[in-house]
Amino acid sequence: MEERTEGKHARGTNIIPFSMHNVDEMLGDIGIDVSRMTRFKQWLLPPNAKDYRMVTTRLLKRQRARVPAMPVGGLQPED
Repeated sequence: MEERTEGKHARGTNIIPFSMHNVDEMLGDIGIDVSRMTRFKQWLLPPNAKDYRMVTTRLLKRQRARVPAMPVGGLQPED
């Protein structure tokens, strides 16, 4: 890892198999789970970013549902 990150612990990404379990737990905590097949593949194959592409879409969709639409003119001062 030192060689891949040029000696800097926070440079770049280094994903190891057991850390994906932590990522999946965090996603579960916020209510976005990956499929069982994705979790199964993690035991046999390296992580594939395509398995997580739906995360952003689901988060944005949920956020839009919670936040009321902004008026066309932007924020209006209250009277």
